[in-house]
Amino acid sequence: MFHGKIRAMHLNLALAQINTKLGDVQFNLEKHLDFIRQAKAQKADLILFPELSLTGYYLQDLAVTVAHRPLENDPIFKPLFEASKDIDLVVGFVDEDYRHRFYIASAYLSGGHLLHVHHKLYLPTYALFDEADSSRAAIPCALSIHVLAASACSSVKISGMPRRPTFSGWMAPICCCSRPLHRVAA
Repeated sequence: MFHGKIRAMHLNLALAQINTKLGDVQFNLEKHLDFIRQAKAQKADLILFPELSLTGYYLQDLAVTVAHRPLENDPIFKPLFEASKDIDLVVGFVDEDYRHRFYIASAYLSGGHLLHVHHKLYLPTYALFDEADSSRAAIPCALSIHVLAASACSSVKISGMPRRPTFSGWMAPICCCSRPLHRVAA
C-alpha cells in the first residue's frame, strides 16, 4: 500500500487495437499471440487488449459457445498463461461462472498466473449477460510491476471507478473498452 507522496512509476504499455473475427476464438487467439510477440519485441511490460477481444463484440446468442474459464488447462487460455510469463496481459473474453452465468470479462495474467478477473458491471444491453451486481466493484491487483486497478468500459464512467482507486492505494486504473463501428470501410 502506498501512503503519502506517490512514487514515480515507469510502465511500457502496449495497446492492441485488433480487428476480431466474431465468434472465432481460435483465430482471435492467434492474433493475440502475434500482438504479444510484437509487444515483447518492443520491451513492453503490459499489453492491453480491448473488451471481448477473444470473441468479438456483438455476440448475442454466440456467447454460450465462445465462453471460456481463465484456467491453465483451458485450450484458449493455456497459451496466454504461457505468454504471460514474459509480459503481463489483459485480455477480454466471455466468462462462464460455476452457475453457468455469462459475463463480459477482462482477465489480468502475469508470471503465468491469473491475478484478477473483472466482470463488467454496466452493459449496453442487459439481454444476455447477468452482470448488474453493482456490489462487485473493481478489485486492486498487485502486479509484478505496479499496482493497478482493472475495470471494463461503462463500469468506469458509471461507477466512479476513476476516483475509487485513489481511495484504495491503487496507482493507475486499467480500462478495457470496445465500441464496434458500423458501415465503416476497412
